[in-house]
Amino acid sequence: MRRRPLHRSRTGSSEVGPANRHGDPSREGVRTLLPVTFQTLGALTVNPLFAAAAGSALGVALMLSSRASFRLVTPNGSAGLALAGVLLFARMGVAAAALLLYRLHARPAFEVFAAALAAGFVVTYSAELVRYARPSRTRTGVLASRRR
Repeated sequence: MRRRPLHRSRTGSSEVGPANRHGDPSREGVRTLLPVTFQTLGALTVNPLFAAAAGSALGVALMLSSRASFRLVTPNGSAGLALAGVLLFARMGVAAAALLLYRLHARPAFEVFAAALAAGFVVTYSAELVRYARPSRTRTGVLASRRR
């Protein structure tokens, strides 16, 4: 009679027979929510729609946090500029880590996630540029000299 190969369960114990996805058969009713959540999240990350939504949400969040961090420059002077620079590199690290993790974990949807991340950032950045491209309505400067 031929024996089946040994497989390790999640608890680390060896058992003879086919691999059991939920660990030891005697503990079948004692499933925790955490492994199921990670399995569900793992299945979602491969979905292109989820990848596009997650990438664009992260891109928008990075751009909005960029805008918020550069507001620190004006009231604090050089300390605010240093803090804004540190936060800039932190945001770049977050984006690089997200891209690396997505590539390692969900390679089939990596291109969709990367394109959505870039698109979310660029669309939000373009909206900010359009918003700030309008002429200033102050009483000093060029507009004030034209009114006289």
